[in-house]
Amino acid sequence: MKYKIKKLIDGKYVNEKFKDKILVAVPEERLRNGYCIVEYGDEKIYVEKKDKLYELEFDDKFGREKKYKLLYFEWKKKEEQLKLNF
Repeated sequence: MKYKIKKLIDGKYVNEKFKDKILVAVPEERLRNGYCIVEYGDEKIYVEKKDKLYELEFDDKFGREKKYKLLYFEWKKKEEQLKLNF
């Protein structure tokens, strides 16, 4: 599954221990198969649920009385990802 994002997140806004990292947030529901291809502009990375750095749960902003979970991953081009052809 693919997920397009509009912006990257400075890790210090998520948790102080990530202050030197650039993160991407992916809704847990986008990782139904345990993985996702995240697109930002013309760049892509492959993320797996098991590799999450952090997770936060939020109330639904439309008042539907449910919660949703965001999983945070580090945004970086890994050498093996550069070889993948998405």
